Amino acid sequence: MAFIRACVIVIGVAIALAAEQVVERLHEANMAQETRETARGELRVALTDLLNRRATQNCIDRRLDEVTRLLELSGQSRYKPPTWIGRPQYWTLNTSGWDAAAQGGRAALLDAPESKEAPGPDRDGDGDDKGAAAQSATPPGVGNAVDVKA
Repeated sequence: MAFIRACVIVIGVAIALAAEQVVERLHEANMAQETRETARGELRVALTDLLNRRATQNCIDRRLDEVTRLLELSGQSRYKPPTWIGRPQYWTLNTSGWDAAAQGGRAALLDAPESKEAPGPDRDGDGDDKGAAAQSATPPGVGNAVDVKA
């Protein structure tokens, strides 16, 4: 009789442990999906900003040419400084969602091919790890990302 009770207890514990593992795997799969969506959303915004930046390149080049001409004229006595010069648009690469996921260990939940896309601290392969802290949590597919300034 004691043997049957022990077996029931062992089977019950085994079922509980298996159920816990199933729940944990489902939770991890959900967190991995959220991490993917966060990274993709940030990449979508970054790519849109890149396209917008490229679309304004001709305008920026024209403005720089105008400023160059104004600087060339600045040595003349009748030179009147312009009032229209401002700074161009500035786009930052927002990786706060990915950074939070990487620091919270969520990036480790991604599949091997996905996590391969986010290289480790030695981004340029030269072994010196320079800039690793600033780039340690780059979203998959971004590689060596820098802020895009116009």
